[in-house]
Amino acid sequence: MENKPLFTPVATIELAGTKEKETFRCFTAGFARRDAKFDYWLSKSQPAAGLCAITVCIPPIGGLSFADSIRWLPGVEQVGDIVVLGRSLIASGYTMVLPQVEAMVKKTRNGEYIGFCVSSHGSNFFLVETGDPEEPVSIGCILCDTRDWCADIVRLGRGNCWDANDRLLVRNLDLSKFEGCTVCIGDGPGVMVHRPFLS
Repeated sequence: MENKPLFTPVATIELAGTKEKETFRCFTAGFARRDAKFDYWLSKSQPAAGLCAITVCIPPIGGLSFADSIRWLPGVEQVGDIVVLGRSLIASGYTMVLPQVEAMVKKTRNGEYIGFCVSSHGSNFFLVETGDPEEPVSIGCILCDTRDWCADIVRLGRGNCWDANDRLLVRNLDLSKFEGCTVCIGDGPGVMVHRPFLS
């Protein structure tokens, strides 16, 4: 049976390619706090990435953990441990590199609407490869607390649950799997805001 998506797409952003960058240099400029575990858990260097589309989604609430809900993204293995889940997320092309997330933050700081939560009541999560075969994917988090930006990272299988204002960034998500997301309107160059979810 095909997975039924539990996430609600808000906006899709065409993101330009990013260059290779050392991990310890990511999330330094303009961030009030940066989790040191980025340097311990991830590869020393973030690889270059090509042009892609990033979809910002509202996750399900109601007690589902990160891992339990992410299993329901289109094409992801529903059965298996955290290693199987991580490999499936990588194979589906859903993970991001840190410079791509930095580019999303820059767009938000420049006043572009890309679907980010920009209050202390919610966080913006993303999936990132670790290079560790026992923990292939971790989940990063960008929080905008008033004027301060913070970057954190947690294990995908930790058991955290979503808050109502959280967002999940997913690379190259197949929107044809989501009902009501085929009609979009432009909101600036390279941005599509999904009409059913406009206020």
